[in-house]
Amino acid sequence: MRMGRPNKKWRSSSKKQQESPDSTSPTSSTGNKPPKYSSPTLVVGQVSSNVIHSILSPALTSLATQSVEKYADEVMRYEALVAESNLRLGDVASVGAFEHGDRVEIDPNGDIHAAVQESNQSTALPPLTPPSAYRLFTSQSDIDELASLLASTSRHFSAPSNKWKTHVNAAKFERLLDEKYGRFRPFITAHPELEALIKNVQRKYAMGEFSPFRKGDPPMGRTTSIMILFMMHRNGVRVEGVVLAALFLLVGLRPWALVALVCFGRWLMERRRKMRMAGVPRKLVVCDPYYARSDDEVYNGSDDNGKAKGKAESDHGNGEDDDEEAETRKKYQILERPVGTKFNAADLSLRDERHDVILLGSGPDVLYTAALLARVGRKVLVLSPREDASGCVSMSSTSSNTYKSMENQRKQSKLQQYPLSSPSLFSTDKIPFDIDINNISHLSKQQALLTPALVTNSDTQGGIRFARIGSHLDSYSHSILSVPGLGTDSTNPHHAIPVVITSAGPRSLAEYAANHLGDGYPGQDLDGNDDGNSTSLGYLHACRQINAGSGEHYLSKLFGNADSSSSTSYADSSNNNNAYQQATIRPTSAFLNKCLPLNTHVRSLMAALGMANENLSPDQTSMAAHVSNICAMTSEEGMAYPVGGPRALSHALVSVIEQCGGRVVTGVPLQELLFEEKTGKELEKSGMKAKLKMVNKKKSGGDEGNTGTTDSDIPQQLGENGPKPRCRGVRLENGLEITVTAESDNSSSSSSSAVISMLGFIPTFLHLFPSEIRTTHGVPRGLAAVSERRPVMKILVGIEGSKEELNLTGADWYRLPNATLPRDELDPLTGQVKFGIIGVSSNDGNANEDRDAEDVAAAAVGEASGLSSTLDESTGSVGNTGNRGKRSKSSTASSTTTATTNSTSGKTHRTKFTSGVSWMKVSFPSAKDPSWFDRHGSITTCVVTIEADDDFVRMFDTQPKIYSIIKSGAGDMERLRERVLKDLVDNFPQLDGELHGYCLCSSTC
Repeated sequence: MRMGRPNKKWRSSSKKQQESPDSTSPTSSTGNKPPKYSSPTLVVGQVSSNVIHSILSPALTSLATQSVEKYADEVMRYEALVAESNLRLGDVASVGAFEHGDRVEIDPNGDIHAAVQESNQSTALPPLTPPSAYRLFTSQSDIDELASLLASTSRHFSAPSNKWKTHVNAAKFERLLDEKYGRFRPFITAHPELEALIKNVQRKYAMGEFSPFRKGDPPMGRTTSIMILFMMHRNGVRVEGVVLAALFLLVGLRPWALVALVCFGRWLMERRRKMRMAGVPRKLVVCDPYYARSDDEVYNGSDDNGKAKGKAESDHGNGEDDDEEAETRKKYQILERPVGTKFNAADLSLRDERHDVILLGSGPDVLYTAALLARVGRKVLVLSPREDASGCVSMSSTSSNTYKSMENQRKQSKLQQYPLSSPSLFSTDKIPFDIDINNISHLSKQQALLTPALVTNSDTQGGIRFARIGSHLDSYSHSILSVPGLGTDSTNPHHAIPVVITSAGPRSLAEYAANHLGDGYPGQDLDGNDDGNSTSLGYLHACRQINAGSGEHYLSKLFGNADSSSSTSYADSSNNNNAYQQATIRPTSAFLNKCLPLNTHVRSLMAALGMANENLSPDQTSMAAHVSNICAMTSEEGMAYPVGGPRALSHALVSVIEQCGGRVVTGVPLQELLFEEKTGKELEKSGMKAKLKMVNKKKSGGDEGNTGTTDSDIPQQLGENGPKPRCRGVRLENGLEITVTAESDNSSSSSSSAVISMLGFIPTFLHLFPSEIRTTHGVPRGLAAVSERRPVMKILVGIEGSKEELNLTGADWYRLPNATLPRDELDPLTGQVKFGIIGVSSNDGNANEDRDAEDVAAAAVGEASGLSSTLDESTGSVGNTGNRGKRSKSSTASSTTTATTNSTSGKTHRTKFTSGVSWMKVSFPSAKDPSWFDRHGSITTCVVTIEADDDFVRMFDTQPKIYSIIKSGAGDMERLRERVLKDLVDNFPQLDGELHGYCLCSSTC
């Protein structure tokens, strides 16, 4: 043994310890100290997994024994108390048990009891309550039963097969099913494949399979993705496509997320499109078709004989076969009547009724606007200067309003008629002449736009049908263009080969240009995307791409500046890249020369397609109007015309307006518009008072004193920069004032009340604006940059015979000197091509028919209108220096001097109509209407449109340029008649000898 070191303990020394007699004691193997963290029932040296037998069974048996012992003790105590109570009170068997002198008590039942002494009340026992038998363990049998239950449970969980785990898992599964599916558990249990699908979806969701973002590396690098997006933008891909590509390449959205995003965007757009606008009633008025009205409504305004005749014809015939014929006759009788209610000067209901919107004008476009407003709950009043709100005229009366002077549109002159052989043939109001342009292109789109205004309870189109112009024999040709020099090699510029425009589309026109005009041939692929060598087809496709943004452009013009307080408008923010918006400020000639530099014939043809209805050269035509007209002329749907003419369409629209509470009045003599200045609160709200205060402060050198300015002085002091007045109505020639609902009386917004003039921008400003309004507020912005179109004259020609007998089609014939073949020249010094001018001046070749300048000046002085009083001689702009309707001496002298000077210097050219040279349009409206023959028989109507020459109009070189109609004699009209009819017969030889009546009318009739 070493010094200072304890003895070493061997491992075997622990085994030499003798075991204690009590082997179940936890301290037998380790002395008196039990092991740390040991169970109270731990058996050292024996490891048992039967927790029920080793722990739970002894504990529960001990608790049960204690409960039984406690119950037995309570029972014994209760029995002892009962015995003691019996000894004290005793048993009372009968009355004889009482001795003499004992106190007794008799209860209500008559029984005798011993009276309780007061001295014994203090020692009385408390009320006895037996122990409760509702216990879990009350006897040894309950303990034995518990022991048996614990033994069986212990054997069950300690069995080698472990079947108890199966039962536990089954119980857990049942609980999970209840928690997951709830009330749908029976359905899921009956369809196990559905449960497997749900588990599969849950597994994929936990793995991130349904995340909208892509996992892993992108399909290409970030730099490559940015380059692809840039090329897409440069190639004209729509913004939506570029955004979707950026989300896929850069953000990492999965394809299904992109599809879901597109669908959500479309849903939002449709929801916004279908959203009810402010002020629109929740329930729209349900209207009946125009032909379903009662006899009193149908024959309103007609004579009694016509009404009786109509009723007799309607009552004629019985049976189902005659019902359709009677309905057709009723429609035809309605179409014989002019559209609208004739104005009665003695009727004051127009003044007394409430009107939300007043519209000025005539034609289907005006009535369509009024019908839409009436549909959304506005009470509309349409005031038409014409006798027929549809725009049609007739040759029935010499008092009709068909030749109207521009200097006084309120007065109506006589209709000039020159009957040839049978004037009685056309001396009735029942034969209408369609003098307006009512051909409809892109019919499918137009019908969708017409549906909200025409829909009735039985028809979405209100009973209106459209027929394609032409027939399948002529490929539905709708226009014939005669352009001087086009398609010929002749040096005579007036020779031309007419070009027939059909509904075959741009490709057919490109093939014509390749076969007859020397253009290249288009591609032959099935998709039609390859233009091949055809410059004309490429040009037409480019026009269609530009025209695709026209809707967005015009919507931005309507709603872009709705919020004047915003710093940027919709037009400024969204139309910067709009090709159509850029085309509105560019002339057509530059675009033609750049896209079609080689072939002058193709260039001339495209110029003719772009401006056929107006005598304007490409230098004077906006590119936006050019591409819109080209897309309309080359549409695959061709041109359509309403069955029954514009009267049928107008009757349907008027029926909707009247059923919605509106009115349409015709033959209204308009005098001027009524205006009112804004109130003090409105001026203060718009900031005009503060603006005037700053102006006065600058004028007074910083003095902020009171200038004594009233609200009525603000417009005069601010002038053009001041607040604009509000139009509140219109005044007629008889002094009757028709006003719209005042803003204070209108429950809706102030924008629901308005006066809308559709008579033209320049005519409305010159003829309907009061002189003080023009003087105070000046010329509206942009008005000085436009020019009034030269007035046109329309010659109505009645022809006896049907279109089949006369071999006529519904195609409109045009002679277009404004698209005359250009003459390109080659510069010998530079070798560059100098583009020729497309079109010739309408004054060329007319010098032989000029009159002396003195005669022109005299006619202008003696017959010019009061419009000359609006000419500002110092600046040449529209102003007002005197009363309306009067011509001052200074202005008369100025205009006379100008005309004489220009004539003597050779700078003034006379414009005269020349047969075979001047611009002319010939149309046969009756040949376009399939129902014309059933309604009028073998009668054909012809409308010849020409520009009025200097014998009838006088131009004033002002800003804007305006025209004044001068009075002409019968000789001038006779000479014009001869030239026009000669030109008509030369181009349509089959009409020689078939003309039976005609008259002249102006474009404002």
